[in-house]
Amino acid sequence: VLEAGRLGNAFSRLVLVSSAPFIGRVRQHLGEQVKGKVSDSIEKDYTKLSLKDLSGHLGGVLRL
Repeated sequence: VLEAGRLGNAFSRLVLVSSAPFIGRVRQHLGEQVKGKVSDSIEKDYTKLSLKDLSGHLGGVLRL
């Protein structure tokens, strides 16, 4: 899915946010060109945060 998005220019950069064990699994499956789009990588589990709290934690890396 990410490779298709890269090919379709759906994103210019990619921010990975996941718990440490899972982010490693994601990285294993990224192609080299998609890896080149990764601008930031955050190894945290934010699944229990509200959207407001999440935006506070990620505001420095996200450009909306």
